[in-house]
Amino acid sequence: MVRQIADQGLRYLTHDDELTLLAAREDPVGMIRNLDRAVIGEIQRAPQLLLAMKKTVDEDRSPGRFLLTGSANLLALPTVADSLAGRMETLTLLPLSQSEIHGATVNWLDSAFGGNLPKVSAPPVGDALIEAVLRGGYPEIVSHTTPRRARRGSGSTSTPTTAGQVRSRFGNVLETFVYGELLKHATTADGDYQLLYYRDHDQFEVDVVVENTGGQLVGVEIKSAATVKESDLLGLKRLANIAGDQFKLGVILYDGTETMPFGNRLCAAQISTLWGE
Repeated sequence: MVRQIADQGLRYLTHDDELTLLAAREDPVGMIRNLDRAVIGEIQRAPQLLLAMKKTVDEDRSPGRFLLTGSANLLALPTVADSLAGRMETLTLLPLSQSEIHGATVNWLDSAFGGNLPKVSAPPVGDALIEAVLRGGYPEIVSHTTPRRARRGSGSTSTPTTAGQVRSRFGNVLETFVYGELLKHATTADGDYQLLYYRDHDQFEVDVVVENTGGQLVGVEIKSAATVKESDLLGLKRLANIAGDQFKLGVILYDGTETMPFGNRLCAAQISTLWGE
């Protein structure tokens, strides 16, 4: 992705290249002096470039002169002597969302707080849903042409021996998957949302509680089963009673094909509404 950005007139450098890394460590000022618009990869390997970059940015405050990428939190490194506070914006790059993979543009969180969940015409269920979850959102894995290669790329190579083991393991993975998708929606939503968890002294719990800036709540329960039981609603009902008018919606996301209302601002919906329209 950053190479594509560099193709738009920026010089591309990476500290995976030993010569570039040596130049950055031995003469950071000289290296930066010769750059105007550049993409610099693996910046955490040469944090001394920050001080040199701070000086040149102070001399020329034109935005977008440098795009820095790295696999570590640069400002948390003990070798960083000074920060670029006020001179740099930090963005966290998450794996591809299912919405991005499927070309969907509707934000699930904005829709849920608006009272309408996205719709999906052909929801993947059963094995198809398992494959989508195990494939995940890392571009290298998504690009694999077969499910078997995708599973190998994601490290999902073990095979449970019974259907019960499959569902047990999948349930845990599914919760992480759904949380990740909600987190990605939170980063692209029009509203500002915080993802929380609810559990009280009576052991009622809700997998994910989303709160907006007005204190309104949407509760999300995640189920790997294809059916919804009355007991699945208990945590959401408790949360709704406690939150009162601040409770906007309670949703059970499940491995099914229908969106079903239960009244009192509760419903069940397909997991694939997370990338619906």
